[in-house]
Amino acid sequence: MSDAVRLDGVTKTYGSTTALADVSLAFEAGAVHALLGENGAGKSTLVKILSGLARPDRGTITLFDQQAIFADRSSSSALGIETAFQEIPLVPDLSVADNLLLPNQPRHFGFLLDRKAARDQVAAIGKEFEIEDIDPRTPVRELDLSLRQKVEITRAIARKPRLLILDEPTAALSKGDVEWLGRRIQALKTAGTTVILVTHRMPEVHEFCGRMAILRNGRHVGSFAVGEIGDEAVFKHIMGRSVQVTFPARNASLSRRNRCFPRETSRRDVSWSPSRLTSGQVKSSAWPRCREWGSWNCSTLFLALNGCWAEPS
Repeated sequence: MSDAVRLDGVTKTYGSTTALADVSLAFEAGAVHALLGENGAGKSTLVKILSGLARPDRGTITLFDQQAIFADRSSSSALGIETAFQEIPLVPDLSVADNLLLPNQPRHFGFLLDRKAARDQVAAIGKEFEIEDIDPRTPVRELDLSLRQKVEITRAIARKPRLLILDEPTAALSKGDVEWLGRRIQALKTAGTTVILVTHRMPEVHEFCGRMAILRNGRHVGSFAVGEIGDEAVFKHIMGRSVQVTFPARNASLSRRNRCFPRETSRRDVSWSPSRLTSGQVKSSAWPRCREWGSWNCSTLFLALNGCWAEPS
């Protein structure tokens, strides 16, 4: 199988910060790929470069066997790449219908909006992509975040891209809408569209994707078939250290009912038992105390209650 997109030695810096460092990786055509990495790994920069919103300082990009230069977002779109952004760059004062068709609304004589054709197109989009429950006349600002994300995803898919990039698409979606997204991804895969899914959620990787590429500190550290390595190995590639090192085993000697803070960093002892509180009481009792104690002590309390911190001896 040929590659949909291949990066060779791509580097991008912002001042003294290196966002991508000599990245070379390929995304197989017709497959669904997960792009993984912690915050700051370079995922967003890679997405911006492929979307025409940033240009690499060095390196080449090959798109469907042709070297490509993305001068801006419109040039990326003209080459068959569409991106559904996490930031949801819809126009809030325009209707759902207007946002779905921008910037290619049907027109008479090249400048007069063909409203009937626009209504027909939006109706067809709604039926094909299962968003008929969203009134196309509604201003986007009146939609909740989950529906805005659905509109953003639908707008990208409706343009029939050869390569679709989904930037953290489930961050704002409800459970039912995540299932809706799964149906969209499966339909795209069946149609032979290449999909890059940026996500932090391993269940989505297993459910939606066939391959994964991992970035760490601006570098490509590995590409694998999903299932080729276990989740702990994936975590180690992402973080550069194992789960055990990142989240050490709980100290059995730590009592949740004892004082949680070292005396030199707190003005008072804390003797309260979370096991005696309901979840609602934790919210009403613990949170005001966290505000009173300050951010460091609040963080320490969180770690202590989860068995990840012990008082220094």
